[in-house]
Amino acid sequence: MKTIKIVSVKCFILLLTIIAMTLLGRAQKNYFVVEKPGTVKNYKYLTGDRINLLCSPNNQVTGRISRINDSLIEIDRMKKVYVHSIIAVYQTRRLFALMADIGIKAGGGFFILDLVNALLTKRQPIIKPQTLIISGSLIGVALASLPLMNKKMIIDNENWRIRILCMEN
Repeated sequence: MKTIKIVSVKCFILLLTIIAMTLLGRAQKNYFVVEKPGTVKNYKYLTGDRINLLCSPNNQVTGRISRINDSLIEIDRMKKVYVHSIIAVYQTRRLFALMADIGIKAGGGFFILDLVNALLTKRQPIIKPQTLIISGSLIGVALASLPLMNKKMIIDNENWRIRILCMEN
């Protein structure tokens, strides 16, 4: 009985140590900040966050940040992007992304559900005009929200600028 208590206490201490190391490691991070000068509006990115960058007119880099240094960020442990080469940062607007996702799924689902119901009950006409209006409106709202889904922040040091905040000891 005593050995079970000792083993459980050792496991508990090991678990606390792992949690403490994780929290301490998370506290000593660098921040990649896109800020609007003269305002309090900013977007902070940490290691592990998804980011979408435009580095040149033909080079768009998307992925998870694996490392942030004082002059470059590393994305997906393969692509190194220097801060001075970033032209724009794309920020995903979650509300518009949610509207697009729900609208397409709800509109398509309603259309298919009503179509299957009409086929099973042998209803005439198979597709009612109300079904087309409702499902078309839902899909139309979803498609209209797609261009609004990504906010483009052009880095020109006038409207938006990039800062790297070092929070290491």
